Amino acid sequence: MTDEQRLTLEELAGAVGMTTRNVRAYQTRGLLQPPRRAGRTSVYTAEHVERLRQVQRARARGASLQLLRT
Repeated sequence: MTDEQRLTLEELAGAVGMTTRNVRAYQTRGLLQPPRRAGRTSVYTAEHVERLRQVQRARARGASLQLLRT
């Protein structure tokens, strides 16, 4: 994936093996930056993919959501 690649919410969720609901929940809890806006469309990038992968790795090791927020 290149840095310029733009993903929809559904594409982002698929890229990291999550549901769109989980992605939104992590965003609401402050674990994921909001998407960029292109008109009325939300745009996610490789930075979002990498952050979600970091969260997944940390959660697999037992890190709490509270810890990840800091």
